[in-house]
Amino acid sequence: HDVAEQFHIRHLLGRRIMTLSGGQKQQLAVAASTMLAPGLIVMDEPTSNLDMVAIRRLHDMVSRLRADGMTIVIADDQERERVWLRELLKASLGQDTAVIEASNGEEAIELVNLKNPNLVFLDIEMPILSGIKAAESIMTSHPKTAVIMLSNHSDEVFVRKLWKVAPPDGAFGYVLKDSTDQQVVDAANAVL
Repeated sequence: HDVAEQFHIRHLLGRRIMTLSGGQKQQLAVAASTMLAPGLIVMDEPTSNLDMVAIRRLHDMVSRLRADGMTIVIADDQERERVWLRELLKASLGQDTAVIEASNGEEAIELVNLKNPNLVFLDIEMPILSGIKAAESIMTSHPKTAVIMLSNHSDEVFVRKLWKVAPPDGAFGYVLKDSTDQQVVDAANAVL
């Protein structure tokens, strides 16, 4: 019943499967799959033949799953940037998302080593250790941790530097600080 509460599907309990819509069946399938606490849930065309309401419900369920147990490190020497990003990520990924902050690349590496986060946002220019150097260290020691660089520079040379240090199967991105909130959220979703 905890899963039914978590995914707001209590009203579906006790109903015959053949009386449920495709969207309701999809909701039950996702909820049931989480009961075994798998590390991975594979969905093949999960929105096929669903109406917009069912797609929104499925999206909300997947968002809750993503936020459950997620840890993100934000490293930026500007507190204003860290606060903006923290609030944006919590609003889009869920308030339960653990967001830890660092003010330089060295602190970011220490936090990554301690917390093993799912995602790290790194400002490209920080004191003590740059975002590129921190990314190189993080991607080497934690190749499954996704990294997104935040920058005021649209120059492609920075992207090429990041590309050189990224592991072949690593997830990374490059986002300009003047990007829209939705573009930042889309970048986070793309690498997670």
